[in-house]
Amino acid sequence: GNAIDIRPSAAQGLPSGTVQVTGSVFNAQICSALAASDASNFLFATSRVSGAQTDGIFLVNSTGVIEDSEILNSLNSGVTFWGCAQGATIQNSLISGSTDQGVAVVADTVNNRVSHNVQVVDNTFKNNVIANILVDNLSDALVQGNILTGAPDYSVRIHGSPGVSLIADLHFKSYAGLEVKDGANASSALSVFAEHDSTGALVYT
Repeated sequence: GNAIDIRPSAAQGLPSGTVQVTGSVFNAQICSALAASDASNFLFATSRVSGAQTDGIFLVNSTGVIEDSEILNSLNSGVTFWGCAQGATIQNSLISGSTDQGVAVVADTVNNRVSHNVQVVDNTFKNNVIANILVDNLSDALVQGNILTGAPDYSVRIHGSPGVSLIADLHFKSYAGLEVKDGANASSALSVFAEHDSTGALVYT
């Protein structure tokens, strides 16, 4: 199962859980290193997750910070923000080798919760297979100061999102850089797109 599992449910009238994880190592976890539902102000810092058999870290309707950590070779996504309506942050971390996305910012459509105000700041993304970062058609995010490289397809995928800001990111040496489609509202400023095998940025309906 999960190494750390936070499962109190607001629907059951229980208070939010929280956790502080620092200086820890998680190797080949059967599921995730941290799976949190309805958690409040968690901290996951200076830790290493390697070879998780699902998502490295899986967050549902939770707030908190992931920082100064490494999330490597996850079988699904490195970090998933699933219906995190009150915002959460990943910063100063390395996310590499995920079979799906490095970071996925997505809605929980079953419970009618979008991910809102997710901040992805000053990270390095490398060799995540489907995309280094994915933002879905209902969620929004700030993507700032990141290094994104080595994706075998598009490095950043923004699919119909109502709002993604990409600021001062370095996109280089992936197959392709940025994909914006399905009427997404996305802006990019002070970013560099360089040395891709194919397209630097592609915007289409």
